[in-house]
Amino acid sequence: MDPLTQDEAATKALPVVHDLMREMLARVDSAIKGITFDVHDSFGLMLLCYNSRFTEHATAVLQLQLHPDTELVARSALEGTWQLQWASEDAVARAHRWRTFAPVRDWRLLQRHRETGEAISPRLEQVV
Repeated sequence: MDPLTQDEAATKALPVVHDLMREMLARVDSAIKGITFDVHDSFGLMLLCYNSRFTEHATAVLQLQLHPDTELVARSALEGTWQLQWASEDAVARAHRWRTFAPVRDWRLLQRHRETGEAISPRLEQVV
């Protein structure tokens, strides 16, 4: 038997990937039911944020079909679930680390904007 070409393998795997994405969407939706934003609950916030990104990634995978970027988007979705799994092993400490790193990323982004000469609103600069 001849081995499948990359396109044939992708076409054959697509229904399986779609089924998995649909199942994961249902599980994620079920997992966050009842979670509301609480300023003191870093893990709850992390779940809500990652759910939002995962939903966008999974929806894109379902829409992209055999587009070359489908694999990259699917990989991003899976990496997010692995990060949540890691964080859940010590939810309070790890989610807090995740949450407190956001201002560092914002500051780094501002520095890149400065270096490239992009306009930065005074309000944004003050907040960061």
